[in-house]
Amino acid sequence: MKTFLFAALFSLAALAQSPLTTAKSVFLLPMPGGLDQYLASRLTQDSTLTVVTKADSADLIFTDQLSGNLEKSLAEEAQTKQDDSKGFSRPASRPFSRGKGTYFLVDRKTGNVVWSTIEQPKSSQPDDLKRAATHIIDRLNKSRTTTK
Repeated sequence: MKTFLFAALFSLAALAQSPLTTAKSVFLLPMPGGLDQYLASRLTQDSTLTVVTKADSADLIFTDQLSGNLEKSLAEEAQTKQDDSKGFSRPASRPFSRGKGTYFLVDRKTGNVVWSTIEQPKSSQPDDLKRAATHIIDRLNKSRTTTK
């Protein structure tokens, strides 16, 4: 019984120190239909996490895909921002059809997924994207408060 209690307390202590609860900033990779913009708006409104524009200053990375190399995606995003600063144009967002409705928060330092959820927007219409972003961030807020 003592071993079980010790293991349970140790698990709770580990959760309390998880990157999900200690993180203060997040970088959002582009998502289909511009969902990342709606997520950033909702995060900012709720003061859940500080949204940063440089990945290297973030504690967490918000992404809609894990396939491929996260470092490659971050490098591509950095190159896009560099091109933007030089006056090159780019599409406003990724095509809507690519998304599968699964979203992840990844610890930037370790590359570990610290949280995920599923929410498939009905369409790429602003109201549907806003609704999906609200559901995603509400779940994130609930997870952050229940693991503290």
